[in-house]
Formats: sequence, C-alpha cells, structure tokens
Amino acid sequence: MKSLFLTVFLLLIYLKIVSYKINNNYFCSDLKIKSFNNRDSFNRFYNSLAKLVCRDLKPELLLVQAWHETGGNSYLMTECNNLFGLRCHWADNRYKIKIYSNYYRCYSSVYDCFVDYQNFMQSHYKLDSCMTIEQQIELINGYSENLEYKKNLKKLLK
Repeated sequence: MKSLFLTVFLLLIYLKIVSYKINNNYFCSDLKIKSFNNRDSFNRFYNSLAKLVCRDLKPELLLVQAWHETGGNSYLMTECNNLFGLRCHWADNRYKIKIYSNYYRCYSSVYDCFVDYQNFMQSHYKLDSCMTIEQQIELINGYSENLEYKKNLKKLLK
C-alpha cells in the first residue's frame, strides 16, 4: 500500500512539474509522451493514474477505451496527450488541433486528459461505481460513431 501511495505521489509531483514547466500552455507540441507497442505495458504504465482519477468510472473501462482509441501510439496520444479521441467545439485555438474536419482536445498532461475524460463520461452517461464494467460499457451509447464500438471494447476486456 505504501509503495502504491509513493508511486501516485511521485506521479502527481511529476505532473505538476510538467504543467509548471510549460506554463499551462496546452499547445500540442509542448509535451511528448511515450508510445507503446503492447497493451500490457500500456496498462502497467497508466494503471495507477487511472485508479487515482476514476471515481464512478471503472479504471478498466478507462484503460480499455484509451487502448482502443490509440492502439498505444496514435498521433493524438503522442502529440496532444489525448488518449480518447475527445473532440472539442470551442474557439480557443490553444486547446485544440484540427485533423481533417474535426477538432480534437489537446492536454498538457495525461492526467489532465484522464480527469477531463472522467468528467465527460460522468456528465454524459451517469455511470455508477457499483456497476460492473460490462454494465458501464452498455451505457455509453453514442460515444463513438463506430456501431461495433461496445462490442470491440468487450473483446478487449477478455
């Protein structure tokens, strides 16, 4: 338990230092994160942060969606710290990047992305921590334009 607390504490300090270093500018090129070539290393790297951020959302759902959206090395992930393909609709150019005809959110850190994702999911889908991950997946209608999205997430859980 102490090692988990220490890991989370050090991660928070690191994230605060990174946020301070870039003076809270959310331009996409300010901070690069590593890419992953397999899901196990991706999950090990982000698991503690997912558990820290998630309140009503299951950390496993956060991780499986992040892997599904990025494959561990997408442009949005490595350039914008956006692990969920979250789009934006506001006008401030500092917080977004345009890919084709869509604008996507950019974050100063993965922590900021995880927090925004947790807030987005809770405000749109009213997830409850007592639900199983399968029940939470069933509630996220409309998250993706892909009609097979929920089915794909369930496959990744196995």
